[in-house]
Formats: sequence, C-alpha cells, structure tokens
Amino acid sequence: MNILSKSVKSLNFSDVVSFCEEGVPEGIQIDYKKEFPQKGFAKHFASFSNTRGGVIIIGVEEDRKSGSPSVWEGVNRDAKQIEKIHQEAGNVEPIPSYEVHVTDEVEGKCFVLIRIYEGDKTPYRPQNDSNVWVRTGNVSNPIDIASPDGLELLFGKKEKAEKARELYLERAEEVFTAGLERERKKEGREEVGSNAIVCRIAIQPYFPQKALGNPQEIKAALDGMRFRTRYVSFPNLNMEAIPEGLFSFVSGGGGYFQSEQIYSQGLIFEHFDALSVQSDGRRVVPLWRVIGQFLAITQFAKAFYVKFGYQGNLEGFISLEGMEDVFVAKLKPSNRMFFDDDNKSFIKDYRWKIDMDTDTLQSPERLKAYIFGLIREIYWHFGYEEITDPVMEDYLKEAGLSL
Repeated sequence: MNILSKSVKSLNFSDVVSFCEEGVPEGIQIDYKKEFPQKGFAKHFASFSNTRGGVIIIGVEEDRKSGSPSVWEGVNRDAKQIEKIHQEAGNVEPIPSYEVHVTDEVEGKCFVLIRIYEGDKTPYRPQNDSNVWVRTGNVSNPIDIASPDGLELLFGKKEKAEKARELYLERAEEVFTAGLERERKKEGREEVGSNAIVCRIAIQPYFPQKALGNPQEIKAALDGMRFRTRYVSFPNLNMEAIPEGLFSFVSGGGGYFQSEQIYSQGLIFEHFDALSVQSDGRRVVPLWRVIGQFLAITQFAKAFYVKFGYQGNLEGFISLEGMEDVFVAKLKPSNRMFFDDDNKSFIKDYRWKIDMDTDTLQSPERLKAYIFGLIREIYWHFGYEEITDPVMEDYLKEAGLSL
C-alpha cells in the first residue's frame, strides 16, 4: 500500500498495519513516531513543507538502525494532543498546508496521521528559530539545516513552480490553437469559434515536475475515471496522442466547440464555447454550464490523481473571454421561481483563481464548501449579490452533480 498516494482521511487502523508490515523505512516523505513527541512538531511541519511533503504516523516505533517499523501498536486517542498538533502548525511561518486524521480504534488504540503538503511559500521556519530545516532521508538524522545551495533553491522554489505551470499552460494554448485551426480547415467548419465566448478551465499540481503516468496508461484508464451526467461530462473518450498527453476537439452547429487536454504531469485543461444565442438574438452565458463543467473536471481530477498517485496542492483557474454585452444567466433550478432579469456583463474578461488540494477533492463536505464559495464569488463579479445554499443544493441535485 502506498500511503503517500492516498488521502489520509481514507485510511483506517488496518491500512496502517498493512503499510507497516511492508517494512517501508523512514525517509524524505515518511516519519514514524512511537508517541506524541514532547518537543512538538513545528520543525517537522517546516522540514516537510520545505522538501517534498509527506506523512507522519504516530503510534509506530521504528528500528533505530534501519528506520523500518518495528512495533505498530497505536496510541491512546488524546484530544489535547491533537489540538497541540494544530497549535504547532500555527507556530510555523508561513502557515503550512496539512491534514490530521485519527483512525478508528482497535483494542483502545488508534493511529494519528499528519499529511503535510509540499509548500508553495518556501522557506518555512518555526517561530523563534532562525534555521531553515529540510528532510534529508538519512535514518540517523532525518531533519537537517538546509545547505546554502538548498536554501537558494527554497527561496526560488515558488518562482520555479510558477514557471513550470505557465510552461504547460502555454503549451496547452498552442495545442488548442492548432486544433481550432485544423477544425476550421475542414469543409463547412470555417465558423467554428468565430462568435464564441471562450471558457477556460485548468487544474494542475502546484509544481508539475515529473510525469504521473505515461499517456498510454492515462488513455487506457479514461473510461474508469470519466464523469458524466445528462448535462456535462469529462473527458471525451476519443482522445488523440500529443506530446506528453492527450487531446480532443469536437465542434457542432453555430460554431460551437469543446476541446480537452490531459497531460502526464497532471495538467487538466478544457476550452469550450460558453455562449448560447437565444431565439430573439440575445447572447447569454448560462452559469450552469460553466459551474457544471468545472464540477465534472473536479470529479475526473479526483479519480485521476488517486489513480496516478498525486497528493498535494493544486492550482488553476476558470476564465471567460469576450463578454462584452453578454447576459449572464443565474443558476435556476426548476423547482424555484425567479422574477428578476439576467444581468449583463460590463467588462470584457473574467478570471477566477482555483487554489485547493487533493484532500479537498476527496472530501465531499470540503469540496461542496469550496464550490459554494466559488459560485458566490462568480455571482458577485456579475452583480448578483446573493445566492442561498438551498438554491445551490437544488442546482447540484437537478444537474446530477450532488457531492
């Protein structure tokens, strides 16, 4: 069992026992603690955040020479100690991204797992400590002070991560543009995208450094990861090969198009025409289409990152371009009455940042809270000051998107 590729919230007592039986030694991303340490976890939060992230398992004793688990009996459930863990995280600057999970009990014992994500604001330091700590993977000294070269890397890590994400986004834009031009060259397809409101939705790992899987493996697994309702779906199963990934482009009447890309390094990117032209000629962007497609992508992303073993922070965005003189239709579940008119967009382009982690994708409650917050932000940008939870709940249920 690869604990690093799973959400800690999904692990139970027997899962941890099975992992310990495999004899995986402590390393850069794994740390065992027999009991709650007296000195706390601030240094561990900082070192994991500064390196590659990882998991601390409390209730497991390691062999001093090999670093492998030797005894795994668990610990007594202690609410004060759990609260202390959260306090220790608060003693690190900047605040790290993490999750704490207490497993079920067996014979009065449980395991406590702390998932710490690779940080996006390095370097992280414990308060009142001028040192910058990193994980080394050394059994005798798993945490050490960063070398001058390592320190320079930490200070530049955020910029390097941004550049890596931008590189894949630029590549995806080039692929989309090439696909659009290819489609337009087909007989009778010159109008594709000519009168479009282009919606872009992108999600990718905070630092896309390595391939999660090869494109052939990803394509073979698409059917099992696909999310589909009557109204939205992702991805298209008939995707073609591109360098380091997969691509599809479909078009329809009125110049409509939908383009999807999935990359080995974890980028999921979609372009589609969000415009609906009414019988009276009114140009409308229905928000159900934008929100629904984003939800379809998150459900695919949930399965995709689990399948290919990524746990960590995610970055992305939703954008709408070319919105001059376009009406924006609110979410309107059929079981509710709406008497106000749709608002008209008053600026050209809109963009909303996506900032979450894989544990949010795995948790229905957290994902729903995130989606509701995003919907409220989008509403506000279009001049709609309020939307209630029941209306959003009804929309999700009617669209087959209940979380």
